Amino acid sequence: MAVNNSDLEVDWLVAGAGAAGMTGAVVAHQLGGSVLVVEKESVYGGTTAKSGGVAWIPGNHRQAEVHVQDSTEEGYAYLKGLIGDSVGDARIRAYAERASEMLQFMMQHSHIHYSALPRYMDYYEHIQGYKTGGRSMDNAPINLRRLGADAGTIRLGHYDGLMPFNVTVEEGQRLQEMDAGAYLLGMRLLLRYLLDIPGRLKRQRDNRLTLGPALVARLRLSLQDRNIPLWLNSPVQELLLDEGRVCGALVEHEGKTVRINARRGVLLATGGFSHNAAMRQQYQQAPIGSEWTAAAPGATGDAVTLGQKVGAALGFMECAWWSPTYTIPDGRVLALIAGKSNPGSIMINRLGKRFANEAQPYEDLVKAQYASDGRGEQTIPCYLVFDATYRKK
Repeated sequence: MAVNNSDLEVDWLVAGAGAAGMTGAVVAHQLGGSVLVVEKESVYGGTTAKSGGVAWIPGNHRQAEVHVQDSTEEGYAYLKGLIGDSVGDARIRAYAERASEMLQFMMQHSHIHYSALPRYMDYYEHIQGYKTGGRSMDNAPINLRRLGADAGTIRLGHYDGLMPFNVTVEEGQRLQEMDAGAYLLGMRLLLRYLLDIPGRLKRQRDNRLTLGPALVARLRLSLQDRNIPLWLNSPVQELLLDEGRVCGALVEHEGKTVRINARRGVLLATGGFSHNAAMRQQYQQAPIGSEWTAAAPGATGDAVTLGQKVGAALGFMECAWWSPTYTIPDGRVLALIAGKSNPGSIMINRLGKRFANEAQPYEDLVKAQYASDGRGEQTIPCYLVFDATYRKK
């Protein structure tokens, strides 16, 4: 990086330190560019750190290890059957053909390490190209201590504090079976947590990260290896133009505005607008607001606002990654993914009527909730009703 007066010059400026931003930074650096990552929050990880961190990769190179046969054409057929013509065919085909290449690139050039989940089925079995497993992938656990000082500024996970130890997707599936093997697994995970004596003496959370936080930690470690700087508390204020081309940005950093000249471009990876109530009311279906979202607080639509100011087009603003959520007594809003469809429970509206199949994908369950509410059935909010067996397990 070359410093010119109060300006800074890089090849690529990345806004947002979630999975998308940090992945982009690794790729740009591997291809020979100098990179700076800026994050407006005081912690890095974004909504990725509150997620399961699962990647959906058709035809990935690890499927053979779990005896799954797949192909680019089957992956394309499945995506096309779901998406139809709402997205250009070239873009759908590019994902089907190059997602596996992306995974291999990241596993070769970063600390990312994913394995195929043989029992994690695609969500829509009626769509051509459906697979019973192998496309959804779980990233490997990592010890938080490997991050050194950066361990203190990672956003920790969505369900942090609900259990003493963290679990992978596969471990979570196994624990829910509630048989002798599941109890043995739970005892082993708990024993590993208790035997981390330094962590217990310091009353730390589980240092074995899994799911989204593990993905974030592995990407942060990859930035460390490459000496890619990450500025926290550094929001992008404005994109800079040169003859109609974005050539950098003004970034607030350590109490002053810094002009970042980006020779090759600016990657906006700041998440969605879940926490921007005004934008949600403008673009999405009522009733809507920001108080129900489980996304990271920084998801306020910065990329949308910045892009609009330089003439960018918008699309799919009515869409979201819908999931039921619930608020626990300490104020946290959590996504209800697996627990919404466990045996011994149903969802009902305020008329006391069940309105949907709770076992359908979380995306579709929320759409059904909105449809029911639109019919005047008072379904937002709704209630999860469960019996003693559900509560015990």
